[in-house]
Amino acid sequence: MEDIAALSSEVAATRLWAQLQQNHSEYLKYQQAVDYYTGSALRQAEIMIRTANLTYKNGEISYIEWGTLINSAVTLQSEYLDAVKELNLRKIELEYLLSSNQN
Repeated sequence: MEDIAALSSEVAATRLWAQLQQNHSEYLKYQQAVDYYTGSALRQAEIMIRTANLTYKNGEISYIEWGTLINSAVTLQSEYLDAVKELNLRKIELEYLLSSNQN
């Protein structure tokens, strides 16, 4: 009976370790994504919006071209928010797994 309990405990610890490693890897991936968006992509989106609005106002581009530029900028902003959400979820999961490991 003790052998079964020990084996079960070892299996649980191995699973927990694997989950920790996977979540940490995903956390790092989303951290890099957030860094990319805050480092350059969000500024590019702002520039795209300002440029689209100005060139449309001056009659240099059509409404369709304006819409395409705005859509691209909003897509970048939306992708950033998705990356932040995923990063936060991974952080919560890591904190949960680490607190479970200490009990």
